[in-house]
Amino acid sequence: MRRLTLTLACLALALAGCGPKEAETTDNPTTTETTTKSSTDPEAKSTELTEDVVVGEWTMKNTQGNTEVDAVIVIKEDGTFTNEGTLYSETPGEDATTKITASYSIAGKWKLVGDTIETTPDEVDAKIDDLTIEAKDPANQKALDDQKAEATKKAEQQMKDSINQPSKSKVKSHSPDKLVLESPDGDELEYVRKS
Repeated sequence: MRRLTLTLACLALALAGCGPKEAETTDNPTTTETTTKSSTDPEAKSTELTEDVVVGEWTMKNTQGNTEVDAVIVIKEDGTFTNEGTLYSETPGEDATTKITASYSIAGKWKLVGDTIETTPDEVDAKIDDLTIEAKDPANQKALDDQKAEATKKAEQQMKDSINQPSKSKVKSHSPDKLVLESPDGDELEYVRKS
């Protein structure tokens, strides 16, 4: 029971983080590397990054390991944003395989500070839509099924706590239809403007 609860808790934390995507190399001449001028580097490119560049409706699809995330992010001119998505993960464990489908929503405030988008959530919600735990040993299945409701409730709360945090993401590059954001840990996510 303890291992199952710990597995689900760790899974919920990983899912809420919406992990990194492997960087893709493209030869897109309309993509602008986002750098800023400084007095110590007069040759640095000036950035055209303005709030108009980031305002809009964006989609993000990401796969990290065994977790897939599909999200729609709306960044509004009035300084508010929404981020709604679904997550799917299948995690083989020592005693069982866990399959989880979850949804989340975040609404809050955003601002552009230099080349960084800072967000502060005001409302968050997370829900485990489906949780399946398949025991490798059928004799253990009933015990796992009996723990499912409690494990689901704990995972939902842990997801809510994890996503209810301010964040800062550097705009690494941008074009009219794409933003590449970098987390403080160096993870990159690609956002595509929704048409």
